[in-house]
Amino acid sequence: MLSICRPAGPCRGAVFPAGLRHPFQNALDGVRRTPCFELGIGAHAVAKDRLVVFDAHDLHLVGRVVLDLQDGAALCRFLYEMKTRPEAYTELSAAALLRRYRTEQADFLEDSFETIAAYGPHAAVVHYAPTPETDVPLKAQGLLLVDSGGHYARGTTDVTRTIALGPITDEERRRSTQVLQGHIQLAMAQFPQGVMGENLDALARGPLWREGLDYDHGTGHGVGCVLSVHEAPPSFRWRIAEGLAHPALETGMVISDEPGYYAAGRFGIRHENLLLVQPAEASGFLRFETLTLAPFDRDALDPALLTASERDWLNGYHRRVYAQIAPLVPTEVRQWLREVTAAL
Repeated sequence: MLSICRPAGPCRGAVFPAGLRHPFQNALDGVRRTPCFELGIGAHAVAKDRLVVFDAHDLHLVGRVVLDLQDGAALCRFLYEMKTRPEAYTELSAAALLRRYRTEQADFLEDSFETIAAYGPHAAVVHYAPTPETDVPLKAQGLLLVDSGGHYARGTTDVTRTIALGPITDEERRRSTQVLQGHIQLAMAQFPQGVMGENLDALARGPLWREGLDYDHGTGHGVGCVLSVHEAPPSFRWRIAEGLAHPALETGMVISDEPGYYAAGRFGIRHENLLLVQPAEASGFLRFETLTLAPFDRDALDPALLTASERDWLNGYHRRVYAQIAPLVPTEVRQWLREVTAAL
């Protein structure tokens, strides 16, 4: 089934007065004839005289915008703390801080899975989660991988950021950049209707494959709407699993984009956003709209490795993150966010 809710009944064809504003719109333009890519989605709110009409699917997407803004605000507050005061935390207390910031969001229900807060060698274990026995203090050096998510009244999130807490090695920087290149290549994909996620997986692995490297997990999974954060059947993976459905990607599916790299006993890297399948401008083709709103850590990247199109994508994404999240966070976080989302 599709990885996104489609409300029915009284929500279908719902009509709102054009002046009605959701809380998140204080930072955005009005919705009359507003292309929803400005709101983070690809559908349109259509004005009819003095009314704005949403169909049922668009109503869910507007709700999706609200939850991604809330989650993005919590994430940016967390990233600010990790970048400015890493030594004040351990893996467990960092995970607890992120949960606290999420619980302060109006529509938060619960974590969508146990947070993976993995520092240094722990990040090389793909599904590591800290315990009192394994918990370690963070230091102002090396990489911290945080994979987390939340269930909100309007949907579910899943996001990973790999953060340089201080100096990192040239190898760590190169691998982090290559993983992000793969992430971007997949996010930029345009593909004909009928394509399966399995057909696109190699886009994310290409930068690593060219150096004889790989990661031993799928690149992405479907995400439910306040259901399972790992929702079958859509996925990105190159191994064809026998006996499982392999559906074509369809408009409205939400799927993760999360390539990684893991050096056993040393470090691990993963960069993850959620993507929404949307119609492309070309007839018969589809594309992805990025839902997640949080900066990638440029301190963990080598900009010289990025192609012009990858650099443009990253700069455009960061402009959108700042425009939509800055009004929702405290002044000191806003000032930091301006710096970390400046164009490369």
